[in-house]
Amino acid sequence: MTTTYPRLALTASADSDADVLYEFNVDSDGFAGHDGVDFGAPEWSGQPDAVGGVDGYRTVAFTHWFAAGRADAYTELATLSRLLLRADGWLLVQMTEASEPRWFHTWRSTPASLSPDQVLIKGDGDLAGSWGISVSLKADPFLYGERVTLDTVTIANDPTAGTNPMSVVLDEIVGDAPVPLRITVDGLDDISRFESMLLTLTAAEEAVMPVLWDIGTGDGAEVGTDTGAPVSDSSYVGGSYREISFATEADMVSRLARSDPDTDPIEIPGIGSYRAILRVSFPDGDPSTTKFALQLKAAPTPLPAVTVVPAFSVGGTVWVDLGIASWPLGLPSTTDAGGPYGAIFEIYAARISGAASIIVDALLLIPDIDVVDSATSLLTLLPDVWSSDAVAVWDGDTESFWVLNPDGTAGYTSPSPLAGVFPVAIPGRTNVLTVVTQIGDGGSGDVITSSVDVTVSYLPRFLWPAP
Repeated sequence: MTTTYPRLALTASADSDADVLYEFNVDSDGFAGHDGVDFGAPEWSGQPDAVGGVDGYRTVAFTHWFAAGRADAYTELATLSRLLLRADGWLLVQMTEASEPRWFHTWRSTPASLSPDQVLIKGDGDLAGSWGISVSLKADPFLYGERVTLDTVTIANDPTAGTNPMSVVLDEIVGDAPVPLRITVDGLDDISRFESMLLTLTAAEEAVMPVLWDIGTGDGAEVGTDTGAPVSDSSYVGGSYREISFATEADMVSRLARSDPDTDPIEIPGIGSYRAILRVSFPDGDPSTTKFALQLKAAPTPLPAVTVVPAFSVGGTVWVDLGIASWPLGLPSTTDAGGPYGAIFEIYAARISGAASIIVDALLLIPDIDVVDSATSLLTLLPDVWSSDAVAVWDGDTESFWVLNPDGTAGYTSPSPLAGVFPVAIPGRTNVLTVVTQIGDGGSGDVITSSVDVTVSYLPRFLWPAP
């Protein structure tokens, strides 16, 4: 049996080893073929300059010819119809024997009209006496390649680590269009239950990494009310921290600041939005109810506090999500008009109840929209139960999350709440994945000496079949 090209076939999945459900090129009776192939094109939904527009579906159409008698023709038609009436499917397209295969993800479409007495017969040439069936398929806007799996990388939980400090630059992303990722994280044994994990993917022409203010020794801080001197401790970022006692003032006041952008500034990569997270803990795990705010300033005009975390109780050490903060236009540069820019911070804290002091250890700013070409973040409340050596999987294609035990069974007892957008990578850009393993208000606490092994895979997306 000889395969002709370009090859079209319905397969069970987007994989070269997948079962072939229907072959449009080769027929066991001796001949099959197609002509009039039109791959269509995705149509942009919305105005050309609209924010939030999407690429619409495309229509793939062709005529399928095969040599058969009338009875066999209707049998062939029935076989194909059952496949086309499925909820979805995969159409393999391979232009030459040497071309890489690509797939359209197809959806149930309106069947072409057909009269029982008018099945077409092509009467001349190589297709003389063949029957023709019009095929029209509604498909996703882009073709898919076979799954690409990047090498597993170890991401340190310490933002000052020498290699992959809470972030990693991904290998080059193949394809033409932005693509959702499947992210597998191994190393859950060091992560507390009932904590949240933050995954953020930024894409820009060059790598844009999170910005760290390491609070403690050498932090260049202006000390506010009830904030102590740096204390050395290897279990904290940079080996030190500062403690806020609330001894004289428990209300929301300034506790710590970096106010001079021209003297040892904290450089940020550009004007725009950043997700701010603050690493805090209570001595000996003694919980109190505390409120935080982060005030961002741009000389010469200070900004009001951009967000306040609702009151919460902490046991151990965690990262507190302060939300999205923006630097305004006009922020002065420490070098030239193109940056980098000197940032001015001021951290406020209040103790609502309890008697504990609080430790502030580090402030991390993760670039968000406007600073980079694309930024996608997903916050996941981790489930309550999993076994040793379990792995967590975020699948952007299906927008689902699960934990798998080594034996393949589900590692949690209830669905995990998700907030945000599954990480999306962009071909032709430098993609940076940031993993924050402990965001929340409970659990055994964040450990900077821990790490996770992360494996990223994806189905590349293309506008056209491979030549």
